[in-house]
Amino acid sequence: MVTVEDFSRLVASIYAAAVTPQHWEAAIREMQHVLDGTGGALLIPDGPSWYNSTLSVESNQAYRKYYYRLDRVAAAAERGPVGVVRTGTELMPLVRNSEFYDWLRTTNIDDALVVRLTSDARPAILIFGAPKRTESFDTRERVKLVGEVVPHLQQALRTQGKLAALANSTVELAGAIIPDWLNGALAQPSTA
Repeated sequence: MVTVEDFSRLVASIYAAAVTPQHWEAAIREMQHVLDGTGGALLIPDGPSWYNSTLSVESNQAYRKYYYRLDRVAAAAERGPVGVVRTGTELMPLVRNSEFYDWLRTTNIDDALVVRLTSDARPAILIFGAPKRTESFDTRERVKLVGEVVPHLQQALRTQGKLAALANSTVELAGAIIPDWLNGALAQPSTA
């Protein structure tokens, strides 16, 4: 059972990641821990850090270089409804008996919870994986927990986007206000 303290810690880690994107991995790791999963990933199709994962460096590299093209689970999530938690029972048959499934098994993943977070053409997707167990990973409690953090994840992604836009605007504004000759002089070290 998830405690109020667990939920509060999850939400705090999500909003910390919104302000400092380097904290996404820690937020995903915290959610993975509470869900008792073996892996978690947040696919954000913007910028160089579009993929934040708790998988090993080797597994991440293999996914980025090759296996992402074979990931029918993420592809199905991209086409699915926003905010709806989808289960491994529904999605894992899409990859069973495939090269991608062989890779998943090396990461100790045989079941999953997946949710499309945004309505963009290339949406943000949250995925948690777990090994095959006697009890399915998609228990009522786990599905409910992921569903409860979805609005917080969506707000965090909107906040992150707005902060990035503000940072870009600030740079553009500074460029418009500071004359080129002064900007160059400020960049040069003083010889005095």
